[in-house]
Amino acid sequence: MGEGALMRLVESFCSGRFRRRAGMLVAVLCGAVGLAACGTSDSATIGDDVEAICAADPFGCVVYDIGAPIELGALLWLSEETVGTGVNSRLGIELAIDYLDGVFDSVPGDLLGHRVELLTDDDGCSAEQGVVAAERLRVEPGLLAVVGTSCSSASLDAAARVLSAEGIVLVSPSATAPALTRPDTRERFFFRTAPNDLIQGAVVADFVGREGLGARVASVDDGGAYTSQLAQVFGRRVDFTGGELVAKLTLDGPDGPVDAAVAELVAAAPSVVFLPLYEPACSNMAAAIRAEPALDGVTVIVGEACLSDELLNRLGPAADGILASGPDFTDTVAEPFYVDEFLPAFERRFGSGPPGVFHTHSFDAANLIFDATRRVALPLPGGAFAVPRSALRAAMLDLANYRGLSGRITCRPSGDCAQSARIALYEAPLWPVGAAAANVAPIFSQEKTLAEVESFG
Repeated sequence: MGEGALMRLVESFCSGRFRRRAGMLVAVLCGAVGLAACGTSDSATIGDDVEAICAADPFGCVVYDIGAPIELGALLWLSEETVGTGVNSRLGIELAIDYLDGVFDSVPGDLLGHRVELLTDDDGCSAEQGVVAAERLRVEPGLLAVVGTSCSSASLDAAARVLSAEGIVLVSPSATAPALTRPDTRERFFFRTAPNDLIQGAVVADFVGREGLGARVASVDDGGAYTSQLAQVFGRRVDFTGGELVAKLTLDGPDGPVDAAVAELVAAAPSVVFLPLYEPACSNMAAAIRAEPALDGVTVIVGEACLSDELLNRLGPAADGILASGPDFTDTVAEPFYVDEFLPAFERRFGSGPPGVFHTHSFDAANLIFDATRRVALPLPGGAFAVPRSALRAAMLDLANYRGLSGRITCRPSGDCAQSARIALYEAPLWPVGAAAANVAPIFSQEKTLAEVESFG
């Protein structure tokens, strides 16, 4: 049965009403299809109605029996060298589970009367590992949805494809490659709370042009989905703003040597080098540039995947003056909830402030899933319930101007939930990470919408 027929069946079911069972309010599917109200229903027929709806859904339902846990997947890059990416995001998810009861007390709340169990797997920041980990998660019978991946390469034609084939919603807090939400390459069940890199690439290029730095510009990527696409957007925008891209270099993989790239940079003689790289390649490349006398005075800019305390710790004083692009936290740190409640809770769990910038996006990703689940859960006798997989996706698309910790959220069929973003440039050592997370001002900030920058994809 097609999605339209499924929605008509759901509308028929919504002649029922909101029912309170076991002390919880179960919003049946009415909210997901835009119905204003529900009438009355005979509870004896609820099980049959739910069975019919689940049979009509191309992907079926995930059913939670009385007392069964709700399984939420976390598919993140968990390398010890990338604490600012995967571990940072995982803590954001854990705090979302903690806050289900409306308070950060290190005691997990519940969702519709059921505890939430976090199933964590490593995306390895690669397509191969993304597929393997997604295959492990998808067979879990109680898997509601997945927050992830950390890396674009682990989603693109990888985890997003595996999970979408099963109708499992995947919401990434940090996979920003434009191809993930492009019409010809996107997967229907993929969403992201992180901003599309069409915005970041354009803002960085605009900064370079406005500051008079961009007469000669170079970029270095590792060939992966995130790094190469961000470098491409940046290069196109540099040309648009009147600069000259004198070198677009690609390392031999994320762990490849940097010496050859440094030699090519010396030959190209750029005034600015953009490094949209992951760790440890980002630190290695930045350190090598700073150690090369012929590149003395070159402005080094890193992308948000490198905006963490890892680079600052590894380079020490040599990091001073390095610029990093990433989400502007100015509005976030003005929120009393973030400063007075969220950050202290994060620090209690991690032992310090956030080591990276994606904790707010993962907190939002988990909460979007929880919110959508509340709106589509179908009650079963005794407090059990079922979640139709297609309806869960539809509920994600029903969001408009949702007030998230990372900003306003409106999810589109493309999968992009951040329709605009304010991207900032920060100058080391004053990056919004660790102890300084709530007290750092950017040196440049610009807001753009996706509509403004789509031509650079």
